Amino acid sequence: MTACLSGRGFCQGPASTGHRCLDCQKAALAPRPVGGPASITNATIRPAITPAAVPAAVSPAAPPARAGTPASVGGPGATGRPAPVMPPASAAPAGGSDAPRVVYRGDSRQLTDLPRGFEARVPLELEAARDFIRLYTGVKQLEDCAFAEDVSRRRITLESDSPTAVHTPVDLVRLIIASRIPGPAVSTDPDVACGGYASGRQIYRIDTSHLRVVPWSEAVPGMAQRQTSFWPQLLLNRGARSLDDATTIAVWNVKGGDTREVMFLTPIPRDTIATHTSATAA
Repeated sequence: MTACLSGRGFCQGPASTGHRCLDCQKAALAPRPVGGPASITNATIRPAITPAAVPAAVSPAAPPARAGTPASVGGPGATGRPAPVMPPASAAPAGGSDAPRVVYRGDSRQLTDLPRGFEARVPLELEAARDFIRLYTGVKQLEDCAFAEDVSRRRITLESDSPTAVHTPVDLVRLIIASRIPGPAVSTDPDVACGGYASGRQIYRIDTSHLRVVPWSEAVPGMAQRQTSFWPQLLLNRGARSLDDATTIAVWNVKGGDTREVMFLTPIPRDTIATHTSATAA
């Protein structure tokens, strides 16, 4: 004989066949009390279920179940099947997927002296700026780039102008940061200290909310180079799908080191620039 679920001593049914008396069957279908002592079913000890252990097991708004009807789980509309387990949201790529919302530039000129915004000492046409990225990702050779004549006339100096030179975006960052001669980029910094160039200069705040980080392999069609963790991040205007239709092109030295410069190969429009502090307050 087995313990009778009806609470009336012992079940008189044939326990060896697994059958129960009518009272046992009714008691087995009745809702179990929450928070009470452990229940006994076929001599198996089951721990009591408490609200703290299963906070969502029974909806507070659900009506009590009738005897002989299994209690519903999950509240109105529940199917009785376990809720699907949703996978965790994917993590953002290392270094972040968003461009800086604001960058700064220290400059000795007044805002009225910048009617066209900030331009490089050797400004590039839009297609030449695109070719700069293509050269430093191995998509184009120097002789085929729109700025090749500027290099031959020494208006733009590369770390190597050899036809067989292999250029990478890391070389581009080093060229712009380390070069002491005027070049084709405008340097800015996410830090208001401007990499040490803020002292005695006007500090300008530049709105870069129109830029986004674009993976190199997506931005540069035909790129064969394999990106490494040392590469800077490429910033394009949000409406651009790739380098081919980008109108704003910048490179962000996100790995840092001495500086985390954001280097623009295209002009910085005047309507994105505002005075942060004056030279007298610096």
